[in-house]
Amino acid sequence: MSDPSRRDLLSGLLAAAGWRATTGAADAARRGPQQSAVPDTVVTTTEQLHRAFRNLSPGENVWISDEGAPYRTTEWLDVDVDGVTVDGPSVRRLVMPADGANAGGIRVGHDSHCENVEIRGVGYHGNPGGQRASAKRLHGFVVRDASEILLAGNSVTRTHPYHEHNSGGSGISVERRATDVRVVNNYVYDVGDRGIQLAGDRIAVVGNTLVNGFDHAVALDAWVPNERHARNVTVRGNVMGGNPEGALVGASGGRQKPNAGFFDISNNLGFGEHKSLCLVGFGQALRGIQIAGNVSVQSDKEKFSGISLEIERAEDVTIRDNDLYDYAGRGIFVGGGVEDFSVTDNAVYDAGQAGVRVAGATDGVVLNNYVDGAAGRASSSTTPGPSQSAGTACAGSAARASSRGTPRTSRATKSPTTTSRSSACAPSRAATPTRGRRRPASSSRTRA
Repeated sequence: MSDPSRRDLLSGLLAAAGWRATTGAADAARRGPQQSAVPDTVVTTTEQLHRAFRNLSPGENVWISDEGAPYRTTEWLDVDVDGVTVDGPSVRRLVMPADGANAGGIRVGHDSHCENVEIRGVGYHGNPGGQRASAKRLHGFVVRDASEILLAGNSVTRTHPYHEHNSGGSGISVERRATDVRVVNNYVYDVGDRGIQLAGDRIAVVGNTLVNGFDHAVALDAWVPNERHARNVTVRGNVMGGNPEGALVGASGGRQKPNAGFFDISNNLGFGEHKSLCLVGFGQALRGIQIAGNVSVQSDKEKFSGISLEIERAEDVTIRDNDLYDYAGRGIFVGGGVEDFSVTDNAVYDAGQAGVRVAGATDGVVLNNYVDGAAGRASSSTTPGPSQSAGTACAGSAARASSRGTPRTSRATKSPTTTSRSSACAPSRAATPTRGRRRPASSSRTRA
């Protein structure tokens, strides 16, 4: 029997990762909509829907039946009181704005602060062909000034304006005064701008499917209002792909609060057309970034890196255990302004340029990475920039040049010693520790 091809192995890997990421969503679907045992309000007409949201009481449970779907709304559905639960039957066209309506879907904490709100099983379908051109940012779900919020099992599509940067309709928007928000097992597809954008504090984005969007699938910043980044964010176990104008996970603007950052981007599956798996760029100051255990393949050939950190300042950065396929730029790029970083145990296949490149970053380690088939350079590389000190050490990585489609074993059976070995770092001063301290011979890490 012939050895499996690289594409066969990749297909199996993507299928396994997709199964892991979507198991929770499948379980939720089997359980059915999470209707409250005894709803206080049952909605069957658009008039009842508007009236229910205008007159919500603390602790009220609202069930939106599929009997009147799609509900052609003429205004936002606002939740501004504590303890509200809104359940739907997981119908994708449950709520849809009427022609000419200057409204999106559901807003939580828009007019006043509220807590302990759950929105589950509600489908929002925008109406970009029938809504006014002057109406902007008509997102599917918005969490503004609220805490302890759950958005679970909802769906969003066709938000208005459609395919418009920064003022387009995103699927879910968590804004800067929001805290303790869980965005779990939602399906966001074919939206007008970003899939999910975040600017609050303590946010979990877990097990969602975000496909065929426009800009970032998950944005760690929200440009309106006041251009803020999120803090203390987990983006884990999501399936993302097909957003040609952005990264799968990106932070590319926004003003900072103190101690911005603390991002965990782990165990996600990426595919299709997009720029980078993870892009952190422009004039920002962040700390505590982990990018780990992700699997991603790029289908277009624009020269973007799989993981790219081009940032004014970042510290405490970990990039580990990621599998990156077919990125036309570099596999992993760590630029100037980054300090106290590690790039370890990653695998980069068929990158268009270098597998791993570090330029200008300081006080870091590049260790045990596997690079196969990089077109720009057979090995990964570390090139000191103008501000790079002697504090970046590289060891134990391996690289191999190969043609596309060559059969190969899985990474789990490989070790650097079985490949055509070359250094993961270009020769530089980084091999010599400074500050007068000698590291033990077993250590590959040095500090400037």
